[in-house]
Amino acid sequence: MSNRIKKTEHAGAKNGGGYWGKRHEAKTLSKRIRRAESRRLERSAENECEFSDQPDGKGGK
Repeated sequence: MSNRIKKTEHAGAKNGGGYWGKRHEAKTLSKRIRRAESRRLERSAENECEFSDQPDGKGGK
């Protein structure tokens, strides 16, 4: 029996990198960052569409 491996830590969720705070705090921060990144990508996509609407296909104003 003494040959068994002894678990020294829990094996619970690590929230994508082992956030050392509470799970709720980690999820709140993650959601905020994800939404900000999504908004940034949407804005950059809108700007690209404005430039690519040129009839010659080269884009640019």
